[in-house]
Amino acid sequence: MSVELHSVKPLCAIPVYNHAATLAPLVRQCREQIADVLVVDDGSTDADLAALLAGEAVTVIRHAENRGKGAALLTALSYAREQGFSHLVTIDADGQHAPSDLPLFMEAIRRTPEALVVGVRDFSVPNVPQSSQFGRSFSNFWIAIETGIVCADTQCGYRAYPVGLVSQLPLSGRHYDFEVEILTRAFWAGLPLAEVPVATWYAPSGERITHFRKGRDNLLITHTHAKLVLRRLCPWPARRLLPRTKKQAWRQMLRPAAFIRKLLHESATPVGLGVSAGVGTLLAVLPIPGLHSLAILYVTARLNLNKVMALAIQNLFVPPFTPGLCMGVGHLILHGCWIPQFPRSTQELFACFNEWAVGSLVVAPVFAVIFGALIYKASALMQPKPTGAPDVQRGNALGFWFFRTALRLTGLRGAYGLLYFVCAYYAALDRTAVAAADAYVRHRFPGRSCGWRRFAVYRLFISQGKCLIDRHAHNAGVRTFEFDSRSLLEVYRKLNETKGGFVLLLAHAGGWQLALPHLRQLSGDRPVSLLMREAETPDVREHVRGDDAGFHVIPPDAGPGCVVEMVTRLQRGEIVSIMGDRSYGGQTVDVPFLGAAAHFPVSAFAVARAAQCPVVALFVPKTGVTSYRNEAVLFDAPSRDDRQSSRRGVGAFADALAEFTQRYPYQSFLFSDIWK
Repeated sequence: MSVELHSVKPLCAIPVYNHAATLAPLVRQCREQIADVLVVDDGSTDADLAALLAGEAVTVIRHAENRGKGAALLTALSYAREQGFSHLVTIDADGQHAPSDLPLFMEAIRRTPEALVVGVRDFSVPNVPQSSQFGRSFSNFWIAIETGIVCADTQCGYRAYPVGLVSQLPLSGRHYDFEVEILTRAFWAGLPLAEVPVATWYAPSGERITHFRKGRDNLLITHTHAKLVLRRLCPWPARRLLPRTKKQAWRQMLRPAAFIRKLLHESATPVGLGVSAGVGTLLAVLPIPGLHSLAILYVTARLNLNKVMALAIQNLFVPPFTPGLCMGVGHLILHGCWIPQFPRSTQELFACFNEWAVGSLVVAPVFAVIFGALIYKASALMQPKPTGAPDVQRGNALGFWFFRTALRLTGLRGAYGLLYFVCAYYAALDRTAVAAADAYVRHRFPGRSCGWRRFAVYRLFISQGKCLIDRHAHNAGVRTFEFDSRSLLEVYRKLNETKGGFVLLLAHAGGWQLALPHLRQLSGDRPVSLLMREAETPDVREHVRGDDAGFHVIPPDAGPGCVVEMVTRLQRGEIVSIMGDRSYGGQTVDVPFLGAAAHFPVSAFAVARAAQCPVVALFVPKTGVTSYRNEAVLFDAPSRDDRQSSRRGVGAFADALAEFTQRYPYQSFLFSDIWK
């Protein structure tokens, strides 16, 4: 079944070199989708491809000797132009690509005839070589540097080219470097990018036939990228085949806030920031006084790097240290000894310019690698770890390390002091976190102005930060904390008389996480189970000192099995702990809370109703720098015969939580709009 398109005449081209075993079925499958198929035999020696395909309605062009994949694609492009085809669709001959995906390319061509359509391979399939994964990431990054366009798979050979446009590009690559070069030059010429997902198959490592030579072809691709980067740095623009559609940069500057936000976020990946820092360092060390900022702005603009990072890092290399170091290194290279003394005047400085220039050729690249690597590592650490949870935790590995270091050096109060600056950043710029916290503030302080509520959110962030710092201080053994547990012990004494189990209902209030290690101590011989998502388990394991702390984690995504396990443990007289103020996708009921109907999870009281056991709500307010209080509220077991008893229990818990927020308004860390 061929694809009929009104003004589009596609040609499917298959460059082949010693892939006779997979060629014939591939040609037949391609012809089911596109009527015209061209095979370019790039000097194959394993079979006579013309004879092999004699029974197929296909055109075969043969190179007398192997010239390279790029040369084969140029032959196909020349044939397509001469025969009047509008688009050239290329597919590899090794069976890696599925011809059944050709309609996706045809649809993309129909939508945007002038686009260069690139397939995005699925690398989740078996047998994907590590070299392919690295090569794709490497090439993706450099093409983004050269063009400012992010392409998901710059090395996929499954593509569609608009023949009339790409035939005008100056292309010099003849091997695997061709596919890199044509992308960059096409984007410079103004061709838009269209991407389609394509199925991928890789033979096992011992069976796969590849003609990619790692040494030569990687060197060719690296040389091509270097050539394209140098061309990009030239001040005259590349020839455009299509007019610009994006707004000019000077027009974007008319909106300062959006322009600054764009500068901050461009090339903001760890690799992009690392390269930006390296380029900024390299140019800052070179002996071009008064021109460093201009040079950095020009190079980063041409290479689509992060201008803010590159400009900021140059401040580390201001005189006199860096120029003096360069002069010392240059004097050592030229004269065999270290410079006797640093220049003390401008005249002496220019007298040492030769040493400065020579030394900078050594110092600049070394510093660029060092500082680029440091910024890359720091940026990688600062990337939040995905948890798979509905609410993503703020913070990152570097931030936690920084606070832990401050704890050891300055104690709790010093670490608390850092919070005022960190939380100011989140309160000012993190819209998602502010919106989540503002839902609670609006209901807890109705009628307050927007500015007052933003300051209340700031105070909430600080309070939560102190509780998190306390938890890290406890884990690191830096500080111990006192707990007034009289209320909880009184409830325990009442329940110990029956020897039955009970549900311990926690809330995101105060230092509830810090209280976890004390639950086992206060519960006597009773095992404690925590209903907790798998993503949170490692963190909690560390906090409660590993698997030997007497805790058992029950994942809530285990379906009905987790409910059965909780009921069974409760009936054996154990304790099951459940969060009571967020549902995480579970069943909820609407009960009054802070003046409006709010959604609270019903799971704790439903499980207690099934097990016929009481519920104990635990709130843990922070009452001093190193002191907390365990406040317990006992609820009777919901009646098995009364269907509304679980709802009434949830309402009683909501009332207890509301009373807690009256006494400690800045220790409720719901950070979720449960009223929505």
